[in-house]
Amino acid sequence: MFELDISNKKHQELLKKYEEENDKINIQKRYDKSSNEQNIYLCFEKDDMITDVVLIQCMKDVKSCMITYLKKNKKNKDVILSSTNYALNTLGMEEAFVNIEKSDKKIMAFLEKMNYESLGEENGYMLYLKEKSEILIRERII
Repeated sequence: MFELDISNKKHQELLKKYEEENDKINIQKRYDKSSNEQNIYLCFEKDDMITDVVLIQCMKDVKSCMITYLKKNKKNKDVILSSTNYALNTLGMEEAFVNIEKSDKKIMAFLEKMNYESLGEENGYMLYLKEKSEILIRERII
C-alpha cells in the first residue's frame, strides 16, 4: 500500500498499467500539504500491479475524511479496512466516512459487523462512519 505520488516515475508506470485494465482515474488536484483540504490517492499493489485505488478527501481542520473506492467491481474487505485505518491512524483523522454502493449488501453487512455506523443513503450510495474514538474505546485505550 502506498500514497500515489504522480511525480514518481514508478508510480506513473503502475498507474498507466492500472488504467489500461480499469477506468481511467481522473487525478484531482492534490492540495499542498499546508492546505486544509487534501486529496490522497492510496494505491494497493500486488506483483508490481496496482490492484485498487482509494481516494481519501481530507479536511484537516475538522480531522474528517471521505473515502471513495475508485474501482467499480467487487470491493475487497481488506482494502476497506486498510484505507480506513490509514486515514485514522496515519493521516490523523478522527472520523472517516465511507461510500458503498447500495447494491453491495455483503460489504454493508461486513461494515456493520466491524462497527461502522450506517448513516443511511446519500446520492445513491450508503454512507458509513468509523470514528477513531470508537476504536480507542473498544480497545480500552482511553
